[in-house]
Amino acid sequence: MIKHTLRNVETDLYARVRCTSTDEAEPLADGLESPWEDLWFYSKPVFVQVR
Repeated sequence: MIKHTLRNVETDLYARVRCTSTDEAEPLADGLESPWEDLWFYSKPVFVQVR
């Protein structure tokens, strides 16, 4: 489980989690991709409504 507190939120927003098992900030098409060594994770968006 991941838990995070958002502070000072004044408007509606959405957040999406993205992570990787490499040091690359963005996946690079270098021909050396391995589906198990270069794991990437993208979550579905989580929508937040300010009340």
